[in-house]
Amino acid sequence: MVIAVSTIARKTMGWRCGEAFQENLDRLTIALAKGASMGLITYLVIKLVGVAHDNEWAYLATGWGQWFMLEIGIGVILPLILFARAIHHNRVGLARFAAFMTVFGIVLNRLNTALISFNWNLYQEIPHWKEVMVSVTIFALYIVTYRFILYRLPILYRLKDLKEVATETELAEEPGGLREGIAAPSGAYRIADVE
Repeated sequence: MVIAVSTIARKTMGWRCGEAFQENLDRLTIALAKGASMGLITYLVIKLVGVAHDNEWAYLATGWGQWFMLEIGIGVILPLILFARAIHHNRVGLARFAAFMTVFGIVLNRLNTALISFNWNLYQEIPHWKEVMVSVTIFALYIVTYRFILYRLPILYRLKDLKEVATETELAEEPGGLREGIAAPSGAYRIADVE
């Protein structure tokens, strides 16, 4: 999820991202892909142990078992293969694609667990439009809140320290400085004041 969210943030809010974020994102994406691979392997083993513990291998031949195998194949095994190739060949784009596939697999698993496993006799209809609107509204609130946080907090960039602000102010005040003709803000610090 961190790989997916950082990719979306870089694409949609690139102007807000600092140099350190931009320069380190590819390296961190590969490092996070290694961690995601370990998590996916653990998840796959837990799923297989769950089937083996009750000795319910025969259920995999049924329609619901094939749906379970499709979920595991698309949401776990295929992303594992893609993560392995991305890590081995240092392909950041492939790691990001695998991360989005993993998120899709997790969402599919949650839908299967909530709608099919618990309510398979009761829930054999298309959700009402009001349920869909409530879900869309909740996710829209998540996105708006996250964007609000990214706009106002130094998450994607680093705040300038007092010395950097003082240096810029000093340059603005000097004749022939970088910003000649622009008045320094009132109450600006000088380097002598900071040290």
